[in-house]
Amino acid sequence: MPTNPFQTKTALPLVAIMGCRGGYVQLSPSHSVEHYNALPTACLEAALAWATVLENQPNIARCYWITLSEAVKQLHIHLYPRYTKETETLGIPLFEARNTKPQPPWTAELTDAFHQWAKTHGVAVIEA
Repeated sequence: MPTNPFQTKTALPLVAIMGCRGGYVQLSPSHSVEHYNALPTACLEAALAWATVLENQPNIARCYWITLSEAVKQLHIHLYPRYTKETETLGIPLFEARNTKPQPPWTAELTDAFHQWAKTHGVAVIEA
């Protein structure tokens, strides 16, 4: 099992890793959580808030919520945007292609919105 990137020294309750595509975030509690009954409500509230930010962007069509927690045994949510120009590959195949083709970049506007969201929801930011 790989090292858990979500367990970091922070007083904040949540941790987010900025992904390889603009808007893609992996969100998790900052302490060890392996079961849904221990998942803090604040994590779901923060996820909903970020998904809403993404879906309000004019060039983003959807925000996928994916929870697998296999590579790292820590509950975390992948919040993965599908851009409006992406019409052929959808759903899990689009998510699986995240490391194999060029990705839409983090724009300055989206990055600013991300940092404001993190501040509002008590999220420590880890830039991948």
